[in-house]
Amino acid sequence: MDLQNEKCVMVIDENLPLGIITNTAAIMGITLRKQMPEFSDL
Repeated sequence: MDLQNEKCVMVIDENLPLGIITNTAAIMGITLRKQMPEFSDL
């Protein structure tokens, strides 16, 4: 996998309260890092 050309996009409803958006993004980021640790070095 060429990590320089890989992208990750989170789509979160902007109409949600800011706290829910923040928590959702944080949990998704933690989960992604755990599932794909090779992205942690970027």
